[in-house]
Amino acid sequence: MLDRLTPVLILIMMGVALFIGQYEWVSDVLGILVIPLLMALLFLIFLDVPFRDIPASIKNYKFNFISLAINFIWTPVLAYLLGYMFLADQPVLWLGLVMLLVTPCTDWYIIFTNLAKGNTALSTTILPINFILQIILLPVYIYLFFGVFEWVSFRVVLSMILTLIIPLGLAAFVKLLFPGEYLRRASSINPLVLSLAVLSIFASERETLFNNLNLLQIILLPILLFFLINFIVSNIAAKTFKFNYRNTVSLVMTTMARNSPLALAIAVVVFDDLPIITLALIIGPLIEIPVLAVTSRVMQLKM
Repeated sequence: MLDRLTPVLILIMMGVALFIGQYEWVSDVLGILVIPLLMALLFLIFLDVPFRDIPASIKNYKFNFISLAINFIWTPVLAYLLGYMFLADQPVLWLGLVMLLVTPCTDWYIIFTNLAKGNTALSTTILPINFILQIILLPVYIYLFFGVFEWVSFRVVLSMILTLIIPLGLAAFVKLLFPGEYLRRASSINPLVLSLAVLSIFASERETLFNNLNLLQIILLPILLFFLINFIVSNIAAKTFKFNYRNTVSLVMTTMARNSPLALAIAVVVFDDLPIITLALIIGPLIEIPVLAVTSRVMQLKM
């Protein structure tokens, strides 16, 4: 029941967050909870990952090739073209949009893959490849499209690795200690933890959102078009190569979800004199989360 109601629950939490976020102390407290809640959510998701299936998933060369081709060849071209169509007269915002859209997600996509009953083992195996390639290629994309070349700081990489490794290691340890029945009960609270994470994100970013509604209006359409186009492209690719439902969900989520924390960290360090890029990268996830929630429900209707 909770799984089916998750998209509605997320929308309710967004509304509650935008109301309570007007109180500064609430916004500050919930802002501190964002990362711990995300790590707790990843821990619960990793409890559901069948680690015994990972070796076979690594050998799924067809899935890996298609996923990487969409994420690192097709998606950068699409991101650049969307920016050209809608933001050609605002090059700084165009740069922010491209930085947001060319970085595949390394956390949220597993959460929504699990929510849509996708292949979380397969999604987990593609994670380190996506992570390494985006670190290498993001500065390359920025240079090719905009003539600016900067590398990713070690601090950014380390913080992202720890955010993933700690929940993964803890989940693997717990799976050794407890039988599957207890783990299933623990993972059943995933939708509640996800809703609390959404509440924290939207409440902590309320002022940013309301103070930049004009920016939201400008980038809303290209971001929504990106999600829609990649949803269609990934479904066509999955059908063409005869993926089953679970693998199709994994492909859809990994090609739609974006990794804005990495791009945001780079923007804060490298483009500190261009705050509009940072704002675009903050607003991006506020659009992405409800879109992925709805997508997970749409995919379940295809089961």
